Amino acid sequence: MRSLRFLLGASTAAAAAALLLSGCPEKIGGNCENSLDCSAENSRLCDVSQPGGYCLIPDCAAAGFECPREALCAAFRDTSESYCLRACERDEQCRPDYVCCVPEEGSGIDILPLPDGSEPARGRPGYCIAADVDGTRPTGCMP
Repeated sequence: MRSLRFLLGASTAAAAAALLLSGCPEKIGGNCENSLDCSAENSRLCDVSQPGGYCLIPDCAAAGFECPREALCAAFRDTSESYCLRACERDEQCRPDYVCCVPEEGSGIDILPLPDGSEPARGRPGYCIAADVDGTRPTGCMP
């Protein structure tokens, strides 16, 4: 009986170590090289057009859909696309070379209310986006 407990403990430790070494899926806004880096179930996508990749969830404007806690739903009027993007209030909440973008009025970007109709519980909600080459905020973001 003692050796069985030892073996079970060893196999559990080995499984935990393998999980740690393989890495955990990234949160929304995290680095990625492919979508499996974002979600083992392939429920998140990796936008490789962003520096270092960017984990996101598409089509969050669908009725009843709710983004994860670390994210908000941004809808882009010019393309009718919407994505769960990393939520922020300050640049420091974004990864290096990314800034917190609070959309300007008339930018064509809407931060959507939560499914229950309430506004996100953040002060001035923004989302993390790659900074321009000179390190400034992209067009359409408040200074």
